Amino acid sequence: MPILRSDLLFYYLMLGAAVLAVATTWVVLHSRFGYGLIAIREDEGAAAVMGVNTTLYKIAAYALSAAFTGLAGGIYAQWNVFINLDVAFNINVSIDSILMALIGGLGTIGGRCWAPSCSSS
Repeated sequence: MPILRSDLLFYYLMLGAAVLAVATTWVVLHSRFGYGLIAIREDEGAAAVMGVNTTLYKIAAYALSAAFTGLAGGIYAQWNVFINLDVAFNINVSIDSILMALIGGLGTIGGRCWAPSCSSS
C-alpha cells in the first residue's frame, strides 16, 4: 500500500522525475560523455579510433536510461497500487510511445533539437 494516497503528490513526483530526466539529458548532451555518444551514433568505428571507449559509453547510456525508467515505473507502481492486466499490457501505451517519438521527433527534447550538433536557427 502507498504511504500517502494523494494524486497531487504523485503528480509532483512524476513532474519532478520528468524535470530531472530532461535536465540530465541536457547536461549529458553538453558534456564530454554526450559528445562521445553522438560520435558513437554517427560512426562507432571512427569514435573508437579517436579514443572513445564505445562499450563503456553504451553501457553507461543504457544504465542511465534504465535508472529513469525504473524511477518512473516505481512511482507509477506506487500510484497504481496493484497490477492489472488491462493496465500493464495495454496496447495504447505502445502506440502512445511510438506517436510521441513521431510527433516530437526522435532524439529531441520536446520536439526541438537540443544537441550541440544542431543548427542554432
